[in-house]
Amino acid sequence: MAEDIWKAILAANDYLNSIVWGIPMIILLVGTGLLLVFLHGFIQVRKFGTIVKTMFWRGGAKGEVHPFKMWCMVMGATVGVGNIAGVSTAVHLGGPGAVFWMWICAILGMGVKLTEVTLSLWSRRVLPDGRIRGGTMYYIEKIPKIGPPLAIFFS
Repeated sequence: MAEDIWKAILAANDYLNSIVWGIPMIILLVGTGLLLVFLHGFIQVRKFGTIVKTMFWRGGAKGEVHPFKMWCMVMGATVGVGNIAGVSTAVHLGGPGAVFWMWICAILGMGVKLTEVTLSLWSRRVLPDGRIRGGTMYYIEKIPKIGPPLAIFFS
């Protein structure tokens, strides 16, 4: 009895995985990345000089986080150890051509990340004590009808 239930769960899982992680998901991810990169006008390429200049900026008020320190923190949280090992494994197994495709994926991912950060800043809230709250769940919450339950699920 328990074995039959387990087999049914595994079969349902395999079916869902074939839908979610198949060709439609690849098309959706690449298409979304291309759309956002074009809509932003290749800002990650056009404003590269400004990005580097801002990262090494020395000004700012007392108590502000230096942009380079913030970049290091965000990259550590975004990339993580798994992606470092994944890059070396991809180059080992796929050869140097894997680096080219990683660059393409990075450019497409930058468009998605820019949109995510922009929406997070747009939907952030300033609390009465001056602290700021923001993030993905705050802009998901603004979607009509299904937003609040989706935001709770995301959190």
